[in-house]
Amino acid sequence: MCAGFFVLFFGFFAAQNFVTTALGDAGDLSLGLLYGTFAACALAAPAGLAAMHWGRDNLAAERNALVLGSALYAPFLFACSNSSWTSFQLGGSLLLGAGAGAVWVAQGSLLTKCSEPSQRASLAGVFWAWYMGGNALGNVAATFIQKALSLQGLFLSLGLVTLCSSVIFAVGVQPRSKLPETDTEQLSMTEQLLSNTLDRPEAHLVPPMRAFAGLFLQRPTLFLVPALLFIGSENSFWAGSFTKILSQHGATDSIGPILSCLAAADMVASIVAGRVSDSCAHRRPTNCSILTPPGTAVLGVGVFVFLIGLVLLAIRLLLTPDSFASGAPIEAYVCAVCFGVGDGVTNTVVISRLGTLAADRGWFAPEVAFMFFQSVNVAATSAAFFYAPVLPLDSSLAQLWMLGALGLATLGSFALSETVANNEG
Repeated sequence: MCAGFFVLFFGFFAAQNFVTTALGDAGDLSLGLLYGTFAACALAAPAGLAAMHWGRDNLAAERNALVLGSALYAPFLFACSNSSWTSFQLGGSLLLGAGAGAVWVAQGSLLTKCSEPSQRASLAGVFWAWYMGGNALGNVAATFIQKALSLQGLFLSLGLVTLCSSVIFAVGVQPRSKLPETDTEQLSMTEQLLSNTLDRPEAHLVPPMRAFAGLFLQRPTLFLVPALLFIGSENSFWAGSFTKILSQHGATDSIGPILSCLAAADMVASIVAGRVSDSCAHRRPTNCSILTPPGTAVLGVGVFVFLIGLVLLAIRLLLTPDSFASGAPIEAYVCAVCFGVGDGVTNTVVISRLGTLAADRGWFAPEVAFMFFQSVNVAATSAAFFYAPVLPLDSSLAQLWMLGALGLATLGSFALSETVANNEG
């Protein structure tokens, strides 16, 4: 699964950076439509997974959703190869949004079902590192591909790359048959979880949309909403407003290397955050009520580093009226590293927390958990693309204040979520 995500988002992120360049206003419209469809289709993904569960094999639905969903990325990229194919681009963005909803909910469900509780955060970090690795190398490769093949060749070749991910998912993600009950005493915890997938507890039989609405009424998941809003907002910030201000200062050629540094920091931070979270949770006394819960402590480090990046951006980049004649300064790279650390830590900790509540506590189905994760954070991403032009960084620090406040709210609300979940568990 990780290898498939690496290839899929190598192709998608490498192409996405050139969409607005190639298509102009139609590119902005296509991307806005894409993310709006993504958020909507994430709500329907659990029902789609149920329909794709052909046979009695565990993980069959997730595998099928990954294969079919990833195949829907290519039409949009192929359509972008000709700027006059506006109708095909809009239609392709709808297909890609639908595919993204299926792919990401299936990913969260599969990751949760295949993770033992003692490794849940570590494996979430490993997955996020593979995903961001595709982002990092895609950003580097896109410049060379574009120079060698032109924009048309870039979109056509990257569309073919995304189709390769479908092959990886089809071959590599193999469902497991339901294991005999007589063998359960010899199974590892992971295998027991997999063998019991079809015999879910009562909470998993609740219709997906009703279960989704119920997550806003349960305190442990309600308190995760600020974290999801923060993830969506900061993602759109460094992918849009941050790179735009660099371009306005004359450092357009440095955007690729800067985003690659961000992605590399994101990869390292996600792996470290996952391992530290699992290690601290394992060593923490079960009856301890004084120590800060490990997830909150790790998240606090990530949010603090992200806030350092915002302060540095305001002081060095936004308050410097002159252009960067010799390329982006070192502070721009430091900001990117800070944003990458914040993104990697936050995603790893939140994904791990949702997986724990779904699989270990059995409060809701894994696919509903990641329907919740994707629909809320992608909705925040979509909203940010609309308010960012109204609050441009070159004339206002409003975006920075909003992100800073949301980061602090994320830390406080996550601590409440973790505490409440432990008390109610």
